[in-house]
Amino acid sequence: RAGPIGARAMLHSAPAHDAREMMAAGRGGADLVFLSPLFATRSHPGAPSLGRVRFAALARQAQMPVMALGGVTQGDLHGLRTIGADGWGAIDGLVDGGRG
Repeated sequence: RAGPIGARAMLHSAPAHDAREMMAAGRGGADLVFLSPLFATRSHPGAPSLGRVRFAALARQAQMPVMALGGVTQGDLHGLRTIGADGWGAIDGLVDGGRG
């Protein structure tokens, strides 16, 4: 993976939903990528999610830190490192504690 987070004055993050978008994020100079959606979300009902296996496969290919996003709750946190996540982001997981 690329150098340490915080090497620059401000971080540059990029969204990604597949390997192609992760590569584009790297070419664009992103310091980290938000890979999503890990799980089903209320904000995008019916949209396909990556799931743990696909997320892990994509995270292994990343050339930068990978943040898990999409349907992540506080109950998921202990297992995120095992699938290659370097961090996480959430809306519902922080606001109401769970998937709806």
